[in-house]
Parts: sequence; structure tokens; C-alpha cells
Amino acid sequence: MPPSVVPLSEVPAELLLEFLGRVGMTREVAAWRYLDEGFNRGRNRGFAWVRRGRVEGMIGTIPFRISGPGAAKEVNWSSDWILADPSSNPGMGMLLLRRAIESSVALFALGGNENTRRLLPRVATHTVPDAALGMHLLLRSGALLRRIDQRGMLGRLPKPRLLYMIPLRWVPGAGSSPDMRTEPGVSRQIAPLLDSRRGEDWSPHYDFTYVSWQIGRSPLIRCWTSYSSSAGEPAAGVVYWTSAATGEFWRLALWYQRGCRDRLDAVLRHAVSEIYRRGGMAVSAIVSRLDTDVQGALRARGFLPLGPRRPLYVCAGQDDSSVSELSGLSYLDTDLGYRF
Repeated sequence: MPPSVVPLSEVPAELLLEFLGRVGMTREVAAWRYLDEGFNRGRNRGFAWVRRGRVEGMIGTIPFRISGPGAAKEVNWSSDWILADPSSNPGMGMLLLRRAIESSVALFALGGNENTRRLLPRVATHTVPDAALGMHLLLRSGALLRRIDQRGMLGRLPKPRLLYMIPLRWVPGAGSSPDMRTEPGVSRQIAPLLDSRRGEDWSPHYDFTYVSWQIGRSPLIRCWTSYSSSAGEPAAGVVYWTSAATGEFWRLALWYQRGCRDRLDAVLRHAVSEIYRRGGMAVSAIVSRLDTDVQGALRARGFLPLGPRRPLYVCAGQDDSSVSELSGLSYLDTDLGYRF
């Protein structure tokens, strides 16, 4: 059988799992990422390069919807762009990328590794170099000490656990507000919030199925939901999660109904208190440069920008390339959610 690039939907599951295992992804994670039919619903999840009966490379895609000034569009994030032996197969990575673009209404990428940032601008219809910023809130000394440990600045000497738990700020308790709720996992109560729109820009429109797959069912994550529901449907909600292995660093995504910024402030304060109570050392969010209201809510809670901004690559496939940027960016975009 000659080498070929085929949709992942045509690749036997065992071949895909064997390849992902070779490149370091556990079977459990690979099955969640690509074989979860509760999310896939028959949709193709990327393309594989098959040679001599084995998968030797792939590019994953994550289907999602964007809403904006025109009709909603079914589009894709790029994900897991991998070759088993890239040095021996020049050009195959670009071929996989082009197949993913051609099969999509539009293909998006947010940030990426050095190779991604080198190749994507060659084929992107639009590139926004500073599309998204990371905002971080340091809670305990461990947030600083872990970075020092990673850089080897103070050696690898063991340090008492208590040294990592010194508070860096005063965090008030979550309290017992009657309109505030916290539930383990991704609560179905926030489903109406996912359908709300805050502005007129193009933005990701994630339904409950998407969020519960990416965050709620990930084997790598433990998550909670806090929301405010004083008058029926929630006015604001935050999903926050951490690595199931450590519980030290946390991430969050948030939503609120138009005109309910005060409830967003309240639920965000509640979520930070819950993260602190569970031993969190730091919490972070990704925000579009267009979302000044969300930036303001995070700044009000002490979050500060940290690190370089992430570029957004927009690759028009079957689309008329009318989308040049996205608001509403977050850790739910592409595969950033579980990469701590």
C-alpha cells in the first residue's frame, strides 16, 4: 500500500493509538482526545499519514463553532501536529497542514511551539501577532519557587512543603452567598451561559458538549464550576481546573450575560477563594486583546499580564476569509486546556 494521507475517521483506532503511544501520549489520553464519540459525533478529527500499514504522522483538528456579524460557521482548531521522524520526512508536515486547511471552512491556531510559529505564517490568511494575553494571579510562594526550581537557580535541593505554601496575598473566604453555587465538574447549569453573546465580534461559541468533553472528561484534569443564579438562569459562571497529578497551578474560563458584569466580579472572587482553599499556588486565564471588559474583571481581582502574547493564525479553507480575528479567546481554545 503506497503512503497516503487519510482522514482519521478512516484509520483503525488501534493504529492511531499505537502511533500516539510511540510519540509519548498515554492510551487513556489518546482515547479521550480522539475516540470520544460523545464529542466526535461522527465528525472527522484530523488527518494521518499512513505508510506500510503504520501511522507515521498526523494533524488533529478540534471542531467548534464561531458566531459573529454573519451566520455562524463550523470551523476547526489545529492540534497535535506530529511526525514520528520529522528530519527524514521534510515537507510531510506541511502536506498534513494543507489537507487540514482544505477540509475546513477555516482552520485556526492559537500560539504553538517554535515549529508551528515558523510554518503557520506561510499559509495563514491572517496572522494577529498579539491576539491573546495570559493573565496570572500568584497566590502562594510555590508559584515563584517552582519557576526557580525549573531553571535550577537554587539547585535541586529538597525544600519543605510548607515553604511552597506561604501566602502571597490575602484571599477572603468564599462565604455563603445564597445566589452563589459551586459544583464539582462542569455543571450543566452553565449551559445557557455558553449560548450568550457579549459583543459583535467573531468569537468561539462552545456548547456544553464541547466544554464537558475538553475539561469535564479529561483524565488529566480535576475541575469545578462556580456560578451566580439569583434570578433563574445563571448570570455569570467560571469553570476552573488543575492538573489531576499536582493541584498546584490552576486555569479558568468564564462567561457572563450582557449587563451582568457585577455578577462576573462576584463569581470570579468566589472561584479564586475556592482555588486558594484547595491549595492552589497560582491561577491563570487567556484573554483576547479585544475583551477589555474581561481584562478589567481579572485586573480587579489582582490578575496581571505575564509572558509574551499568543499569535492567532487564521487559515481560510472553504471560507471567504471574512474572519480575521476572534474575541472570547480562552484556555478552551485548541489544546491549551490540559498543557500545564
